[in-house]
Amino acid sequence: MKKSGFTLAEILITLTILGIIASLVIPNVYEKYQRKITVNKVRKMYSMLTSAYNQYLAENNNVAVKFPMTEDGAKNSFNKYIKPYFEISVDAGTNTNKKSQIMKNENVKNLDGSESSKNYTNNFRYYGAKLKDGSVIFIRGSGNDQEHLAAIFYIVDGNKNNIVIGKNLFVFYYLPNGIQPYHESTFSFRTFYETYCITSEGFGCNAWILAKGNMEYLNCPNKNIWETGKCK
Repeated sequence: MKKSGFTLAEILITLTILGIIASLVIPNVYEKYQRKITVNKVRKMYSMLTSAYNQYLAENNNVAVKFPMTEDGAKNSFNKYIKPYFEISVDAGTNTNKKSQIMKNENVKNLDGSESSKNYTNNFRYYGAKLKDGSVIFIRGSGNDQEHLAAIFYIVDGNKNNIVIGKNLFVFYYLPNGIQPYHESTFSFRTFYETYCITSEGFGCNAWILAKGNMEYLNCPNKNIWETGKCK
């Protein structure tokens, strides 16, 4: 009677095929999962910043304060706009060593992969803090000739090795008319995306996330897909 079953060679071939399929599918699934988390956290941060800013205005006769781009300006920005309204797990202040502890990798990259000139840990004009959900923020004041009051640099997860502007690092600006994805008060989300996200740096990409609820722009860098919403 002939025995049924698989030979060792057949099993090994099957396992090899399954391994190849897994190597192709799993990274894609994981990337989609990470993007979904990022979208949710960016939208939540925008909502929290807006709520905190509105509460601050209600408590201060609708008068917003502009702080200078100095160490004291960063401290005052944090104490006025962030500390009373957010759950802070680590208050790193402007101290370089303490800020390095809340950000695993200090080397920030632009969206196109080039090295960014931004350095938040070694610059005393940035005040750093880690939130209860593991995200990291750096806040600074504003220049005399600039419209915004303060700026928040939001890192979705401070434990990530690769910090990339427009992928897991985003900026929000305090402006007289509210929280915006960059430093112009008159821009629409579309204009923020088209002016700043489709560049080497990648600032302004949170405007896309807030409007579209995804990160499709990462699939076709340097290409304007606002109308279609998808890469073709």
